[in-house]
Amino acid sequence: MRTSTRGFALLRFVWVGGLCVLLPLSAANAQKEGQRPPPETRKAQVMRPNTYKKILPCQEMLAEDKTNEALKCLQAIDVESLNGYETAVTYQMFGYAYSAQEKYDKAISFFEKAIATGQLSPGQTLDFQFNVAQMYRALEKLPESIRTFETWLQGAESPTGTQFYAISSTYYQAEKFGRSLELIEKALATRPDPEESWMNLAVALYIDKKAYKKAAPLLESMALRFPKASYWKQLAAVYSELKDDKGALVAQELAYKQGFLTSNTDLRRLAETYLFLEIPFKGAKLIETEIAAGRMEKSERNWELLADAWLQAREFDKSIQPLTEAAKLSSDGELFVRLAKVHIDGERWNDAIEAIDSGVKRGKLKSRGETHFLRGIALFNLGKLDTARKEFVRAQKFDDTRKKGSQWVKFIDTKKAADSAE
Repeated sequence: MRTSTRGFALLRFVWVGGLCVLLPLSAANAQKEGQRPPPETRKAQVMRPNTYKKILPCQEMLAEDKTNEALKCLQAIDVESLNGYETAVTYQMFGYAYSAQEKYDKAISFFEKAIATGQLSPGQTLDFQFNVAQMYRALEKLPESIRTFETWLQGAESPTGTQFYAISSTYYQAEKFGRSLELIEKALATRPDPEESWMNLAVALYIDKKAYKKAAPLLESMALRFPKASYWKQLAAVYSELKDDKGALVAQELAYKQGFLTSNTDLRRLAETYLFLEIPFKGAKLIETEIAAGRMEKSERNWELLADAWLQAREFDKSIQPLTEAAKLSSDGELFVRLAKVHIDGERWNDAIEAIDSGVKRGKLKSRGETHFLRGIALFNLGKLDTARKEFVRAQKFDDTRKKGSQWVKFIDTKKAADSAE
């Protein structure tokens, strides 16, 4: 990325009483607006006319981003013939030229030489310290950048939020999160409407510290001021960490209404939240709508979730189709067994037997005894007592169905005996 000299603390030449005075850009603007610049506690910064004539063309070249020409212009100046202040100005301009070419090592060297002359005003020194710190960071020399920033902070009277953010992000890059958080909080305090990037950094630091109560209001503000899917999703996740399930649901619903939830994962998470909060009907309608729209997959997990939603809503008949689809896609027969139980609850005995047979055929069942027991129930209700009894006898061979299988065998024997007595 090209760095223009406009990005740094540019200076401006101003003639005062026949002498050329170099003012910081802010002070020059103040003078232009008829205001007095802040007083400097040092001697006036002056440049002799002959030197000014040599340096002015170099500055004009820099202003036009002609950095190569500007460097040749500066290199033609005999630094040994300059006074201390003129030397400082020349070093500054070398620094600007090299920074514009992204040759930050050389730029830093010249800016530090300019500071070392002792000829700069306190304000100018601070400007260049901040610039040098930024260039160290661009070079990924984070310890040097942090050290220079801290020196700058010691002299800065009222840092701006942008400056606090720049320093905080450097500490964050260096994985010094504690100091980074201190500084970003100061940045946030400078304005009632902080920049999005400042808030983003603060949220990342709060979440890293598990300070979810502090992250939540920031994310609420970000989601409203800068509507993005990621902010709504983060807000929902933070609410979940705070055990605020209703808040998490509201965040997800608002994201959904704005079209931010479009992936299968996000939509499934919303549906699961509905079921968790016992709002199964909305969960079921959501899944049906999104499967039909193609945003949710026609997968075993999604069909089963839809079936669970309808079962939780006590809409048993509506659960049959998604449960059947899920069972067809499953690698084992367990969902067919679940389907058989739904059919039994609805007194669809033949459908129950068909589902059990499909489950046994698919295999990998957790309980073979359960399939015999359920088949026995269906056969009994179809009036096939002898066949049903055989299934209950088979169920007795398995630990989990031994007791209830035995009870049904006794019940059938008692019933048959009573029927014979009549």
